[in-house]
Amino acid sequence: MPEAIPIKDHEKESRLVNKRLLACAVLVVAITCALVARMYFLQVVEFDYHSTVSENNRVHVLPITPTRGLIYDRNGVVLADNRPSFNLTITRERTTDLKGELDTVVDLLHLPPEDRTLFDKEMKQARHPFVPVTLFYELTEEQIAVLAVNEYRLPGLDVEAQFVRHYPLGAHFAHSIGYVGRINEKEAKTLDSVEYRGTQSIGKTGIEKFYEAELHGHVGYEEVETNAQGRVMRVLKHTDPIPGKSIVLSLDIKLQEAAEEALGDRRGSVVALDPATGEVLAMVSKPSFDPNLFVTGISFKEYAALHDSIDRPCSTECCGASTRRAPPSSRKWRLPASIAAWLPLRPESSIRAITNCRTSTTSTATGTTAAMAGWTWTQRSCVPTTPTSMTWRTSSASTACTTTWRCSVWARRSLWTCSKSLPA
Repeated sequence: MPEAIPIKDHEKESRLVNKRLLACAVLVVAITCALVARMYFLQVVEFDYHSTVSENNRVHVLPITPTRGLIYDRNGVVLADNRPSFNLTITRERTTDLKGELDTVVDLLHLPPEDRTLFDKEMKQARHPFVPVTLFYELTEEQIAVLAVNEYRLPGLDVEAQFVRHYPLGAHFAHSIGYVGRINEKEAKTLDSVEYRGTQSIGKTGIEKFYEAELHGHVGYEEVETNAQGRVMRVLKHTDPIPGKSIVLSLDIKLQEAAEEALGDRRGSVVALDPATGEVLAMVSKPSFDPNLFVTGISFKEYAALHDSIDRPCSTECCGASTRRAPPSSRKWRLPASIAAWLPLRPESSIRAITNCRTSTTSTATGTTAAMAGWTWTQRSCVPTTPTSMTWRTSSASTACTTTWRCSVWARRSLWTCSKSLPA
């Protein structure tokens, strides 16, 4: 007898389908509720946050570097000013391949490998990705043309006209005025990140460093709207920078030139002071150097030539020599100053001081010359361990009279015993 064929249970299958449809409906409703909740959270709860992020992506605040103050001598001659220069800048936020673009720039401009290393160093020190960083200064017309032709390969690079420091007189005031240079990593940590935002150089030595706060000025800002490629579409707000203050020094260029001419090619220094006010009228140190070399970054070859030179042109004999030699004693000048005030001397008169040091061994002395109150003093200085005997002779060009002063001073007592004698 054949087996019975089972009959399909439609009611059971219907219940199973209904359960599956219900589960799917619940799942769809749950997913829809989750999406609606997420949309509410993003659009309502976090509206302020995302609105700010969107605005920041569209609006950027760019710094405007202030113009550095000028430096004049006492007669109004410009010792340090600013001149325009076409420089190559890069904005890291706009670059698609930073390393590749830097390599392309080096190849297009035929730059040495040292400049490629310097580019990496500059980018490492950059504090903000949307602030342009100057890579190369003083582009030539040929270099600008090459960069313009290859602009499509360099989306993050621009050629901008900027002011750079310039010293018209070159090496004449190098040690007194000093120079500016690029901000290094150590200096960047100590500077005010707000005031020096966008600034590439600061004072390194001399007046430029001492009056950095006055010469720098205050940075300005510009709010700009950019597109997806980072290009500026319009300016929303502009705040002008405050230029640095100009400084008038007591230095006199004519006296400076006269001191340099008197010193000639010899190594040494000349300092001229106003005895009434203490103002520095001239300060010459030789050998000297051109401070313009340091403004836009000195090459390794030029720096090595200055640093390794036996003449040490970057060190000043006027201010730095005291660190290598014993400072002179101020006691020696008390007696000649008192004699000059007491004796009836004339401007054409001269005083010569001869110092004899009696020590347990042989005496040693070094000759020095200085100018004080219009008189020329020639002195031999030493450090006595026993009483020092000094003979001062004053002579006048208008008379034949010569006065001899013999004085003694004890090393442990500030007491001078002097006697005057006239020659027969």
